[in-house]
Amino acid sequence: MKAIHNDGYPETSTMVADKDARREQFDDSLAAKDLSRLGRELVACHTPSVPQAAAFRSLAMQLMLGTFSATGNALAIVSPSSGDGRSFVAANLAVVFSQLGQRTLLIDAHLQEPRLHEIFDIGNAAGLSSILGSQTPGTLKAVAVRQLRNLWLVPGGPRPPNADDLLARDGFAEVCNTLKNQNDVVLFDTPPGETSTGADWVANRCRKALIVVRRNRTEFADTKAFLGRVKSRAEIVGCVLNRY
Repeated sequence: MKAIHNDGYPETSTMVADKDARREQFDDSLAAKDLSRLGRELVACHTPSVPQAAAFRSLAMQLMLGTFSATGNALAIVSPSSGDGRSFVAANLAVVFSQLGQRTLLIDAHLQEPRLHEIFDIGNAAGLSSILGSQTPGTLKAVAVRQLRNLWLVPGGPRPPNADDLLARDGFAEVCNTLKNQNDVVLFDTPPGETSTGADWVANRCRKALIVVRRNRTEFADTKAFLGRVKSRAEIVGCVLNRY
């Protein structure tokens, strides 16, 4: 994916075209008031006409046509290192799937440092960690992203002391199976492989994983070792070279 500059957007003809595109993709009464509250890294939302957004749409179509099935609609977005761009890729893919009319659920399984709630301007007082860490598990509640049709988010929730242990529990597997049946697409953001086994557990539950690496940042040796780990737990459906 090509480099994306996150701030200082000029008012160009492309931006004007993007404003027109938004009117078709978002509810007008909400877009005019709340779209600015969403993170600027959501290029598929803020600037849907730029090449970076087109690349996400192409990736989503490839996944829909060649990877997902009636029983295999969950995908773990994983990477070997911090800063590779997992949240960036997961968030934009979720936006694109929702724009394509898919009932899309985005789950923040990076319990140590959840970030998706900030990108989508949603509270984080309760989330995945709250359910997995409870002695009496209740119903996992997804929050609708009001600016976008067909998109719901499960934030990470309060930071637990035992994040990897929570993702290794059978309760997490049960949650995953339930969510697969309730949604067209389920995407998981995950912790980096270098500091956690959480990505391994999420990939195992999803059975499918998308690898994210970052140009001039992710080490080849780290990537090779991480690929070996993930391949033993899930099908690797592709790799995103991120320049964000």
